[in-house]
Amino acid sequence: MVPTSDNLWQKMADGGMTFRSRSPELPYMNIPAGNAVDVGLMLHDSPDLWRGLWREGEMACLFADTNLGKSILAVQMGNDVAHRFKRNVLYFDFEHSIAQFARRYSINRKPFKFSPYFRRVNLREIYGPAPFGKEVVDGIERMVVDNRAAAIVIDNLTSVIGDVSNPRLVRRFIEQISVIKARYDLSILIVTHSKRHNAFAPLGVNHLACAPILSAFCDSIFAIGRSTVNPQAHYIKQIKSRTTEFRHGADSVIQASIGWHDYGLTFSIGDEAKESILIDRISPILWRQLQSAQAMSKSGVPIRQIAGTLGISKSSVHRLLHRYDVITVPDAEEQEVEENQPKNNKKSTKNPRNNPAEKEAKKEMEKELGQSSQRQDDEDDNPTNLVPPDEPDLSQSVADSDEESDAEPTATPTTPRRNSKHKSKHRSKRRR
Repeated sequence: MVPTSDNLWQKMADGGMTFRSRSPELPYMNIPAGNAVDVGLMLHDSPDLWRGLWREGEMACLFADTNLGKSILAVQMGNDVAHRFKRNVLYFDFEHSIAQFARRYSINRKPFKFSPYFRRVNLREIYGPAPFGKEVVDGIERMVVDNRAAAIVIDNLTSVIGDVSNPRLVRRFIEQISVIKARYDLSILIVTHSKRHNAFAPLGVNHLACAPILSAFCDSIFAIGRSTVNPQAHYIKQIKSRTTEFRHGADSVIQASIGWHDYGLTFSIGDEAKESILIDRISPILWRQLQSAQAMSKSGVPIRQIAGTLGISKSSVHRLLHRYDVITVPDAEEQEVEENQPKNNKKSTKNPRNNPAEKEAKKEMEKELGQSSQRQDDEDDNPTNLVPPDEPDLSQSVADSDEESDAEPTATPTTPRRNSKHKSKHRSKRRR
């Protein structure tokens, strides 16, 4: 049986069990708001448990698609909290068996070294497969009291209630866990799955399964995404933060990758980056060129040298850096040439009137136009010269047709004479 509130407080007093916010906040349950602010400023702030994504006394939610390392990150976060604060952290594993857990944290029968304050609890072996009932919540509360836990990790929500798309089941479980959190002032991390979504779309709260209920109860929400450029690369994005600043949004997600470290699977945390770069539709070759160009540009390497190192043109380097809003370094050689160039030469290139080459070309064009106009005048004066050599003389054919018409009145009509002036204009245009 779970102890009542009176028995619990007596057990806390007998065993020396204390909670962080019970003692200072209990005398100030009903005071004016102004006094509450003064008292709150005197109290110490809740410490950061893990990189600004989970703070003490908060209920946080971690979600991701399947096979992205949700359990690996949850175990890593719980172990780090237990190691740093020397407080008991319970990891409720509802998904994996003890054999599966051992394979993840051992190599050649050499185990991963966990903190002695980090404990794994498997209630699935006691209560069977999901869906679980009220007895699971009672079991969680009993474990918290027996181990005097300061934080718990529930992995995962799908294995606990069976159907995370059912709002009624999700609300009932979250409400019961919230009661336990408030009663013992726990820090809780809930792991759950995400909906099916486009891999090139930025992660948001709408990708969380049963998002309206979880976002209403949770103080912090963050997710794991996979890079579309490098499938082996992951990133952690902050979706919601109720009490702290927004540190790891779309412009500064945490890059991470899963690997073996000290005989266990862990996330290797990298630098911050933009989410739009990690989920862009670019090829892996272009991604490697982008990384190299960014590194060289930030270190002050000129554009021409970057292009020579990568084996691409300078314009490609400019487009690559400008596309991702990287501050480029101007080319030193081009800058010197532009500074040392005389002003007269700059004006001559911009103003065609002062350019000798442009003047010569203009004179030749005027000369050609004059010759073509003179040729056209001569052709207008002598329109018969425009008759091609392979065409017959139309004047002779017309005369013969007139004689035939006098002799035979029923002769066929003759072909009309062509307009020699119109044809001369057409020929002059073709010669031009």
